[in-house]
Parts: sequence; C-alpha cells; structure tokens
Amino acid sequence: VEANYPHSAQAKTALAYNLKRSKDGFGKTFVRELTAEQIGAWLYRLPIKQTTKRNTLKALRYALGRAVTWGYLRENPARAVEMPKEPQYDAHPFDSWEQVRQVAGAASDPRDSALIRFACATGLRPQEWLAFRWSDIDFADCSLTVARTVQDGVIVEASGKTRGSLRTVLLNDLALEALRSLPTPLRDDLLVFPGKRSGGIID
Repeated sequence: VEANYPHSAQAKTALAYNLKRSKDGFGKTFVRELTAEQIGAWLYRLPIKQTTKRNTLKALRYALGRAVTWGYLRENPARAVEMPKEPQYDAHPFDSWEQVRQVAGAASDPRDSALIRFACATGLRPQEWLAFRWSDIDFADCSLTVARTVQDGVIVEASGKTRGSLRTVLLNDLALEALRSLPTPLRDDLLVFPGKRSGGIID
C-alpha cells in the first residue's frame, strides 16, 4: 500500500507509521475477514490519544480502500467505523505584541528569541522560514522574498505550498527588530535561522 501511495516521501512515512498499529493489531488476519465491529472495538481499546486514533483509522480506511480497488474486498469495513472526535484544544492565541515579546524573552538563546518574534511578525510557514537566507532580505525596502521551501528535509528552490507561496512579504518593525538582533552574517547565502550544531536546516 505504501509503495503505491501517490504522495511525498514524508507522507508515505506517515502512512506507514499509522498503518503499523493496524498491522500489529490484526496480524495476519485476511482483509476479507475484517468487520466494522471488530475494527471499532479494537480502535476503542487502543491506549493512544484521540488524534492518533483518528490518524490510525484514516490510514486503515485508505489501505482497505485500496484493497477494494484491487478486488480483495467488496466494500471497506473501516468506512463504517465512526471517526473518533477531534480533541478539545486549550490553545490561546496571543492578544498583543507584548505577549509575543514576553514569550520570546523567556527563550534562553537570543536566536530562539529572534525566531519567535520573526515568525509571529511575518506569519511565514515553518517550511518557509527554515529555508530563509540573508540574501532574501531587502532592509532598504523593509521586505523579504520567499524563494524556496523545505520539503522532506531538503531545501527546494522556487517551490511553494500554493501558487501564492512564492511572494514578497513586507516586514513590520517587530520582524526587522528580530533580524537586526542577530549576528551579522559572513555571507548572505547563509540561512538566517540555521541549526545550532550543523549550521544547516533545523531538524
């Protein structure tokens, strides 16, 4: 199933990870012998969080859906299993820039503090600021160019999540302040927020 999954290597890894629980749970049971009642009871008993249960059922639904397509099953029993409810999150958004500064100020490393302020001020996706280089900044114009992203742990040039991902972003005072608090780079092709040990992409 994983070999025929038409998505990125990272997505295939996630599918394999989530399918492993089903493989461990049902062992060598033939797919034609699986029932919705059996799957539901097994999923209910799994000692994992709701989000993980949801991912487990999604992966199993996909796998059994492929079994239907390939003629091993007449219908997908996992489709009849009720999807576990989404968990209630208690996350609270920032109410002010002062709160952003307070959180950034709690970071022990000045580079981490700068990253928190920069990420909040620009709204860039992690895969964008991970690939961000000093050459992308135009301090005179108070802007930056999103010219690359990180995909499957590798920096990819001229690529984005959507058509509008490759763009120019205006920098407000908080973002500029964060960038100016960082050490002056020796070369403008270096990452702005590199991994502390390798100097490459933060892992």
